Amino acid sequence: MRINDLENYRIRGKDFNSNKPCPKVKEYIYFMEGLDNTINDEFNIDVKSESRKKNIVDLRRIFCKYVKKRHKFITLALIGNYLNRDHATVKHHINQFDAYYSNEKHFKKLADFLFLRFRSIDSESVDDRYYWKLLNIINNSSESVRKEYYDAISMQESFQKRQIVEKYE
Repeated sequence: MRINDLENYRIRGKDFNSNKPCPKVKEYIYFMEGLDNTINDEFNIDVKSESRKKNIVDLRRIFCKYVKKRHKFITLALIGNYLNRDHATVKHHINQFDAYYSNEKHFKKLADFLFLRFRSIDSESVDDRYYWKLLNIINNSSESVRKEYYDAISMQESFQKRQIVEKYE
């Protein structure tokens, strides 16, 4: 799909005015092309194909879930247009992802493998994912727990700084 075809799409979100085309559309398209190329390199399968074979549909489910998870303000219509599908199909793929992930071992292994590959493309380590989950839990907890957490982090940072200084002295 050409980027020029998608420039007029609008992305919903806090920072975007719904009357103007979003400048991030090109960035989202490049992002989706990178994921598509990764899937194509790994499995030699095009997720935009018309096929309804289970292995291709599974890859499409993983693709849709990761794109929506990574960019929350991207519309289902934009993802669907990229995949030559309807927005309802994209929503169905995203909703079905959790059921397949929890019930099918093969799908879970495939999804974990691809998510790891996608994160490596995004330069996001696995530790970053757990760091943000932990930070979210801490921020939603009581003030005393937050203080203990932030104190522990500051102690760890000061310890690491001391180790670096001692190493070069």
